[in-house]
Amino acid sequence: MEEIYKLIDERKYDEALKKLLVLPDNYLLKAQCLYELERYNELVSFFEQINEMIENDYFEVLGYYILALIKLEDYDKALNMINDELAMPYVQEDYYEVLNNLYDDVLAQKQAFLVDNNAYDIRLDDETIEHILLDHDNYDEQLDVIMRLEDYNIRKLLPIIETFLVNDNSLVLKTFILELLVKQQINEAVLVNKNGFEYEFLPNANLLVFQDLNYLKIRDLLEVHLAKQPSFLEMCYDILDLVVYIIYPEIISEDETYLAALIEYYVFSLNSEELMTDFTRYYQIDLSFVESNLSELINILESEEKYGSLI
Repeated sequence: MEEIYKLIDERKYDEALKKLLVLPDNYLLKAQCLYELERYNELVSFFEQINEMIENDYFEVLGYYILALIKLEDYDKALNMINDELAMPYVQEDYYEVLNNLYDDVLAQKQAFLVDNNAYDIRLDDETIEHILLDHDNYDEQLDVIMRLEDYNIRKLLPIIETFLVNDNSLVLKTFILELLVKQQINEAVLVNKNGFEYEFLPNANLLVFQDLNYLKIRDLLEVHLAKQPSFLEMCYDILDLVVYIIYPEIISEDETYLAALIEYYVFSLNSEELMTDFTRYYQIDLSFVESNLSELINILESEEKYGSLI
């Protein structure tokens, strides 16, 4: 090994790597040599093959992997990997801080890359995010910023995020943010206010909207019944999505799947169309029940109407 260390000190990485490749383990030295030789694709493949076998120097080897992804301009993969590591319960505090800083560095490089390639008109930073989310009431601008937070390090924005969640803002945009917290597996509870109700929301204990089984059941009911009327089916899907994004983190309970019938009735009414002849039989529901409960659906939709939300 002394010979290998000497070769590395002398920057003879190619020779050092040839000797390392016939030895087991030594993952850090192998990663270092691959990186210094600018063999970034090989380094990425190497790490993905051995990452579960690394017992020592894991985060140091991970660092070379992230640096290789940056060189390859694969920022999304790098951010996802760091985010996965940040969500792990075993990360030591010093490494947690390093990973957080690395996340910010990768994000900054991604944003610079996108700006250079005319993907963004402005570069996203904490001050801009805070201004648009807290000092603005422009739905489109807030939506644009929230959509761009997909890869942002949400953890450092939690005070801003929670203020947005308890303020009078779009219910749908609040759900978009809650889903970002779920995706980043945040293990810190936040407060969210919707329609006068306050919830304590723990992201890593919740599912995304479209993972809800009763939501999927309603989609299936609509899809089967409206298979021959695709335009009406798409309208029903749009209304369903709007409803679930408005009420989240509440979810549709098993005994509320009559919502499919309400939505179909509502869409047909909006278009001044008669219901299909098998409507009540298919949903096993009385028409009078649908008519008397339609206001429930309308009230949900109207709760978001003032914000100009469109899914």
